[in-house]
Amino acid sequence: MNTTETSNDRSKRKFHASDVGNSRYFAREDVGDGLVGTISSISWEDVSLPDMPAEEKWVVYSKEHIKGLVLNKVRGRQISEIAGGPSEDEWVGTSIEMYDDPTVEFGHKVTGGIRVRKPKVEAEAKQASADTVADDLNDDIVF
Repeated sequence: MNTTETSNDRSKRKFHASDVGNSRYFAREDVGDGLVGTISSISWEDVSLPDMPAEEKWVVYSKEHIKGLVLNKVRGRQISEIAGGPSEDEWVGTSIEMYDDPTVEFGHKVTGGIRVRKPKVEAEAKQASADTVADDLNDDIVF
């Protein structure tokens, strides 16, 4: 917050959690169009704001980032599909891409939120590899 603001200026501002300081968890603004990370651990944590009742949820951490991604049902399902299963053993070591999806709904309102997908680079590399194998299989073999 700008220290030269008057109390009248402050009353016109809308609160945003990022104004309070750095959160321990990713926000939409942190991930933008895509932020890739490799899952290193998953932990059960109190994700509530200070002075609020405890709210415990699963949080995914990556090797590349300090902040964690708080899981919800949709993100959990997305990661399970990418990792090939629902267990921690399958998730750890899996690369995911977090991105800001402006169409996410919360409480029947479009609020935007973080979604997860297979990293674009990894998906493109797998497709290129599959194309190469297909090309190799189509080579003429002389007998």
